[in-house]
Amino acid sequence: MNLTQLNDIGIGALFPIQLSTPKDADGNDRYENQLVNGVLTPVKLVGWYPSTGLNLIKNNITSIFIYQIGERFRQENFGSRLWECIEEPNTQLLNAMVTDFIKQSISIWEDRVTGLKIEAFREASRLFVRVTFQVNTSAVGETTLEYDNLTNTSYAY
Repeated sequence: MNLTQLNDIGIGALFPIQLSTPKDADGNDRYENQLVNGVLTPVKLVGWYPSTGLNLIKNNITSIFIYQIGERFRQENFGSRLWECIEEPNTQLLNAMVTDFIKQSISIWEDRVTGLKIEAFREASRLFVRVTFQVNTSAVGETTLEYDNLTNTSYAY
């Protein structure tokens, strides 16, 4: 594990909950011997384990996209104003609004991000927003938000 990255990025759980298998020093799945029908049998460990690295920051940025301000219990100010863009015409003005709302929310809620590049482009009724970010360790990550004006649906990945 890179301790510099751990200090810069941190460690935490991903939401929604994702079950995974911890890895050993060689990168193989970890097993634990357990009694099964009276016989010690190796069983793969599966659980909800803390995550580190850019995946943790990407997950947090995606959560910022998904949550409306006021929606999260006990963190009422968490989220973004992207919901204000619902049913707006898919124009250059929508690009500017979405880009501005994303910049505002990331600057408030994700202080580990030092470099931020936001690209918005339209394709038919869809608006795509690609967020490329950098952290203090010089590692670069990317996440994408997709909004379809016709079906009023959004996806973050």
